[in-house]
Parts: sequence; C-alpha cells; structure tokens
Amino acid sequence: MPHEVPDNLAKLGDKERIELAIHAVHNSGLTLKGQHKLGLRKAAEYYSIPRETFCRCFNGISKSQVEASIAQHALTPAEEEILIEWAKVMGWHGIALMHTTIAEYASEISTQPLPASLPNILTPIIIGASGSLSAGSSVSQVNADADQPDTFTFSGSGASANPLHPPGMQIILLHYAI
Repeated sequence: MPHEVPDNLAKLGDKERIELAIHAVHNSGLTLKGQHKLGLRKAAEYYSIPRETFCRCFNGISKSQVEASIAQHALTPAEEEILIEWAKVMGWHGIALMHTTIAEYASEISTQPLPASLPNILTPIIIGASGSLSAGSSVSQVNADADQPDTFTFSGSGASANPLHPPGMQIILLHYAI
C-alpha cells in the first residue's frame, strides 16, 4: 500500500473514513498526466467506503442529509416562523388566506428567490392532505375548494370557533415546508 491506513478504521464512522480517504487522495501527489497517484477506486477500497458514494463526495456532488434537507426548503426556519405568525394574525382579523396570498408574503420575507410556481406547488399538497391530520390537531379535514382552487376550508371540532384560523393551522403550515 503506498500510503498508511489507520488501524482503528473499523471504529470510525462513514464521514470520518470518507474525509480520511479524500485527504489521502489529495496528499498522494500527481502523476505526470496530472492524475492523483492514489485513485478513487483504490482509496474507496482501502477505507471500506462504497465507491460511488466516495466518488460523489470527492467530486462535491453529494451532500449530507441535513444539508440536502435544508436546501429543499424555500424559507429558512426563522422565515417560516414569521410566515406562521403572520397567518395567525390574518386569521384572527378575519382575512381569508389564499395560496397566492401566502406565496406573495413568503416571497416578500424570503432572503432567496422563490419559484414562480409556488401557489401551484401548494395546491396538490393541500389536496393530498385531505383526511385526518396527526400531531394532536383538532382539525380533522383540509379540503381544497373546487370552485376557488386558491382557497381551502377546514373542518373538525376546532374549525367551528374560527374557521379562518383553526387550532391546527400552525401544524398545517409547517407541513407545507414552503
């Protein structure tokens, strides 16, 4: 073996082994053709890492699950919290919240550009959310209005007090992960 592999390799996690392998490849030097002396396949074999996973990480394509999850969200957690509080205030004032209204406010508070199709993205989520909600919500139904596709109604024990802001609204907005 042209380089040293740590003895405690079996005790290390995947991330640590990947980092060690990347470090080993970079420190192996270059051939006359400009390629690394320690190839990606050999490094993956030496460090007991799946070759495809290692190649993706080495080339910067693969992200951790946390990074990938955060990248999926259009709003940061702080922006989501602002949007939720705004929706609560609008509901208590009796202002109907439509998909387009929520999307417009989300784009105003967002630090990054939001997709133009955001209202269209929300519609299938609401239709798909029809049925029982979990997490202890007192709202049992979320239904898209067939006549007005940008509006939705709530039904259940909590919806009778204030249909514009049922107790389950915060859970529902978080479920959208706008």
